[in-house]
Amino acid sequence: TYNDLKTEIPFDNEMVVVMPLPGKVLAEAVKFSRAKSFLDPPESFGGFMQISDDMTFDNETQTLTHIGGTPINPDKTYSVGILFVVLAGVDNITPLVEWAAENAHLMPIDGCAEIGSPAKLLLVDYFSKAI
Repeated sequence: TYNDLKTEIPFDNEMVVVMPLPGKVLAEAVKFSRAKSFLDPPESFGGFMQISDDMTFDNETQTLTHIGGTPINPDKTYSVGILFVVLAGVDNITPLVEWAAENAHLMPIDGCAEIGSPAKLLLVDYFSKAI
């Protein structure tokens, strides 16, 4: 329901941007974000990155292995939808923060009207079309 969505995404200003991430950075970021879930006992971490249905994560090796049914290419650039605040350092997902700092020329300007699209509205639009 929309109330569930508001619980998961409470802020209307969470903007999704599409960024050109190298496969190596994408794989490292997903692995980093999930590392605490593999501890014994697992630790909660708000930065656990979700992946799309066409991506494969191997829990045994704790590695992102495939995108679109094809083995991930560390040198290929993938278009990735991600919250702008994550690239800016929220959750401190080190591989993403370091990549963003090294590629500042690719980063949207914070506060700019064209920074991205509101995450909540993107999800409402997507699921409305699926009904």
